[in-house]
Amino acid sequence: MSPPVQAVELKRISQDEIDELYELHLRFIGGRQGGKKFSVAFCDASFLDLSERDLSDCQFVGSCMEGVKFSGAKMRSANFFGARLSHARMRDCDMRHVDLRGADLSNTDLENANLSHADIREGFILVRDKEGNYIPMQKNAASFNGANFTGANLEDAKMGRSVGRKTTLRNANLRNAKIHDADLSNSDLRGAIFLGADLSRTNLSGCILHGASLSGAQLDSTDFSNADLTAVHIRESDLSKAIVTGAIVSRRIDALERTMKDIVNDHLLWINSMGGKGKQANLARVNLSGVDLRGMNLWASNFDLSTLNYAKMNGVKMCMSSMKATLAIEADFTDADLRGVDLRGADLSGSKFQAADIGPISLGAGNVRRWHANLSEAKLIGCNLRNANLEGANLSNTNLRNAILRGANLFRATLLDADLTGADLRDANLGETDHRGAIGLIVS
Repeated sequence: MSPPVQAVELKRISQDEIDELYELHLRFIGGRQGGKKFSVAFCDASFLDLSERDLSDCQFVGSCMEGVKFSGAKMRSANFFGARLSHARMRDCDMRHVDLRGADLSNTDLENANLSHADIREGFILVRDKEGNYIPMQKNAASFNGANFTGANLEDAKMGRSVGRKTTLRNANLRNAKIHDADLSNSDLRGAIFLGADLSRTNLSGCILHGASLSGAQLDSTDFSNADLTAVHIRESDLSKAIVTGAIVSRRIDALERTMKDIVNDHLLWINSMGGKGKQANLARVNLSGVDLRGMNLWASNFDLSTLNYAKMNGVKMCMSSMKATLAIEADFTDADLRGVDLRGADLSGSKFQAADIGPISLGAGNVRRWHANLSEAKLIGCNLRNANLEGANLSNTNLRNAILRGANLFRATLLDADLTGADLRDANLGETDHRGAIGLIVS
């Protein structure tokens, strides 16, 4: 039988009091007389505002910080051991080397927070009961059930036996993280990076892992039961020691009922007969790595969640095609016709799109309606888009780090919150773009 949990009465502090403590802290870090290091250990500061503050190395041990606004705060090496942080707002926080052992992060918003080298393992605080016996103040496992880690950096983080059911780790960086024995069941892990991570004995049952990178991860006895492993960066051999009962995986091309030649021919008949004959090409959730579809007409085809790594797609005609969450690493789409294509959430890292047409397509009588290509939340890291047409394309939240966009047409494209760090935009047409919140973009 586990020992009872001790209820500890915490000292309540107000916003005025916490602001005064922070003023003393500014004096402390500035080396001025009368300064004092910020500490709210074993205090109740729930629902107060600490956003945009420098709280590095500060103490929050055993505190109640539920619903606190920390957004944009700098909290390197801060100590949140055993703290209650449920529903706190911690977006864009710098939390490198932070101590979150035994902390409760349930339903906390940590989107785009930097938690590299963070310690989120088990840990508990002992207090004396009335008889003088030491008993735990609260449960010992760090909990982040329902937390939002979208885009967060958890590289080299220690998570151990922590519990994070129904957590959002979409596009999070967990490279080399220690997550062994943790419970992340039923979580959203789409696009997450687990390169070199230790996921041994971790519960990932029921998780969605579209586009996640598991190459080089330790997967001994990792539980992928009923998880969706479609379009995941992984080799079948990497799953040899994992539990994959009921898991959804990509279909193999050689396991399809028809040959690729028959699928393409039936699709052409379907196009030419306006849907009266033949059959639309549906290659959703199929592993087509290395396939050669150069110059083929695949208008309005379905490639959702397909895998097209290293595929030869030069000159392919895929107007109005659905390619949501497609995995196409280092594929070649040179001169491709991709007008009106839907590539939302696709990972196209390292692919070639030189002179590709990813602009709008005119529809309806008199061609009065224009259907724009959608690449929102896609990964175009290191892609070659030289002289590509992206007129009017939706590139919101798209990762274009180190992409080559020389001479590209981005006229009236939407670049809301896009990441263009290191992108080559020489001679690109950026006229009338909506680039609010874009990173790495300098527009004169």
